Amino acid sequence: MSPEEIGFLQKLLTDPSRRAEAARRLADEHRAAGRAGPLAEALEVLALVAPGPREEARVLSQLGRARLAAGEPEQALLALGRALYLAPDDPSLLAGLRDDAARADRSPQLEEVLRDLASDAPARARTLIEAELARPK
Repeated sequence: MSPEEIGFLQKLLTDPSRRAEAARRLADEHRAAGRAGPLAEALEVLALVAPGPREEARVLSQLGRARLAAGEPEQALLALGRALYLAPDDPSLLAGLRDDAARADRSPQLEEVLRDLASDAPARARTLIEAELARPK
């Protein structure tokens, strides 16, 4: 996607009727290009326009990972915490957190975020995260 196309889509974010589609296309572009910061910005918009709590939680989970990749662990923690608040028993969200915990040995920053998240998480999520973090690597 050219810089002009990206600029055009960014302008569409101000149009309520086109915001969701523009944010989706920007997120896809930034994800494919490996641009974590701009991806996180597009995901913030997608979370705002999500049609319901489960969809918002899914987007917030992606946002947490993007914020972590952008070197923003505090923002990652906030996004993942909001996702758990919205969908504490969502199997895909819990599976994503379990996968994150399994990869935490490669990222001390991720491990710290998950430990902080587990301290306030609903019981099922807390148990899952803590069990995965305690497994021998």
